[in-house]
Amino acid sequence: MNNNGTNPPSPTTPGIIGYRNLTDDEKALMNAVKAHAEHTKNLIDSIAAFQTREVEQFVANGDACAPDKQHLIQEGQRWRIRATDSLQLGYMELVRAIARPTSF
Repeated sequence: MNNNGTNPPSPTTPGIIGYRNLTDDEKALMNAVKAHAEHTKNLIDSIAAFQTREVEQFVANGDACAPDKQHLIQEGQRWRIRATDSLQLGYMELVRAIARPTSF
């Protein structure tokens, strides 16, 4: 029994409702997915930083009001945001493919 008076999960009882215990191979795969996701996040962060510098450069050059340049900047940001959402969803789906939860 734990200090709070509850029993810890047994090796045959998963610690999270709707999830089963994972094998060592499944845990390794999960960790690989999570590490890859962090690498992808770093790439997305680099793209966002590039886009920020691009905006700052346009403003510094007095081009910030040019509609064609505004459109190009906004379009690039929109696609980065969409890619972020899609990639997060993809990584979540990979995690679920490994964990195979029994709950919705």
